[in-house]
Amino acid sequence: MVKAASEGIRKIVGLAVVTDVPEAVSPCGICRQFLREFCALKMPVLMIPADYDAKSPESLDGKAAIKEVTFEYLLPLSFGPEDLDRPRIPAE
Repeated sequence: MVKAASEGIRKIVGLAVVTDVPEAVSPCGICRQFLREFCALKMPVLMIPADYDAKSPESLDGKAAIKEVTFEYLLPLSFGPEDLDRPRIPAE
């Protein structure tokens, strides 16, 4: 993401998080806040475990191996760029 931002990309439409562990893992807290600067709250986030097999997308217990949530789900009540434009109360 830092590379994309440094090259002028300012709008992200989806995110896939892939790790080297067998469970789906979400982005860390600092990554979530950084992403908030460039992502819509309704943006889909896919969390993909390292052992995901596209040929068998269902796990043995019948649940989807890929977890899909919105960015807002990962960072509720977040502070974003639109908050910078809110009216201010003048200091006394």
